[in-house]
Amino acid sequence: MEPPWRAHHLPHPHSSGLQLCANQVVGVTGFCLEERWILHAFVRMIGASFTNYLARSNTILICKKLEGEKVTKAQEWGIECVNVQWLSELVLGNLRALKLPIDRKYKVFNKPDDFAIDQSMAASVMSGWRVPLKIPKDNCRKFKPSSKSTEAGWDNKRKADGDTFTHPNKRIKLQEIQNTSSNLPKGHRPHVVLTGYTVREKEKYSDIVRSLGGVVCEDVRKCTHLIAEKVLRTPNFLLAMNYCSYISSSEWITESMKSGHFVDERVFTLQNSDAGSMWNILEALERRNNQGKPFADLQFHLTPGVSLSTSLSRNFLSELITAAGGSIQSPDEKRWSVRKILENVKNSQVCTHCLSFVVLNGKPTYIVISCKDDVHICMDILRANQDVYSVEFILSGVMNQVAPYDAVLCVKETKQAN
Repeated sequence: MEPPWRAHHLPHPHSSGLQLCANQVVGVTGFCLEERWILHAFVRMIGASFTNYLARSNTILICKKLEGEKVTKAQEWGIECVNVQWLSELVLGNLRALKLPIDRKYKVFNKPDDFAIDQSMAASVMSGWRVPLKIPKDNCRKFKPSSKSTEAGWDNKRKADGDTFTHPNKRIKLQEIQNTSSNLPKGHRPHVVLTGYTVREKEKYSDIVRSLGGVVCEDVRKCTHLIAEKVLRTPNFLLAMNYCSYISSSEWITESMKSGHFVDERVFTLQNSDAGSMWNILEALERRNNQGKPFADLQFHLTPGVSLSTSLSRNFLSELITAAGGSIQSPDEKRWSVRKILENVKNSQVCTHCLSFVVLNGKPTYIVISCKDDVHICMDILRANQDVYSVEFILSGVMNQVAPYDAVLCVKETKQAN
């Protein structure tokens, strides 16, 4: 084991500093992907905003080398260019790094190790690594586990995990199922996707589906039934809300096996027991069938930092929007001006049903999706008292199959901060 050599290896010392760094908008340039993720984590730790791009509203640019288009623009716009040491010391609690003018040591570039830390700043923590811990050999032998206890512990773990060998005679005898639907017409065969199950469970349910004449597939875009044990906002589940006719529990499969044919799916529609009534799958699917896709006639603009604010990629979010009936601007397209957005709100006549089935008129058909890190490039919209939505607009809209115009995220927080 090596001693800590980067700032995030050490305890995070400050909390009051988070407020001091809250107005910092940090951009980076010249780093590889792995280094950028580390810098992103550093920026999060000090409570600042992180951007992959450079705008006039950025306050700091972290540079590997003092060269490139971003550096040129930063110097033109009066944005400070500093090295990684500036950020590392803030992570370690040295708030003097924020003092203006910027110290010369933060202006030294092309270092052998950009992420090297000043050991003196963490002397109390590093002392344990400098003095080795001596353990007598007798103590080591005393605590060495015997082979018998290791094997016993492994057996107990297998039993607790349910990973025990099942004799073939005890498996479900699918050949005994009275198959009355194996000759179902091709167009009437359920195409089933199983999600959230172990390999053994998936194999068991897949065998039953096939024995009853159904088809097991992996692509939710081509399936009619999604089978899951609980409501989860996974990529498969989100896409299924736009494509699948039925979303049921595994009970539908077991009851179909008992009956010898596929039974009514609606009786076994998946219930969201863990999160109360936040998502009602049956109502959402009925809403989609009766009212159409939730994002029909809506155009979306995603700001650059959105993909960093969620585990879902921009490509997936784009696919999700399209599957829900909306369209999305490409990353190269410029966001609409405030004037155009205001005209859109004024002239919009889109009819959108909210969760209480009340028709709302005059809602915008141009939706800006942003995040905390990108709010500084949306301030013109906020000053015009227009809403900027978070990714939650997309996710909740898909799960409930309705455009949730009340799901404003990060906007209220930003207004208070400014």
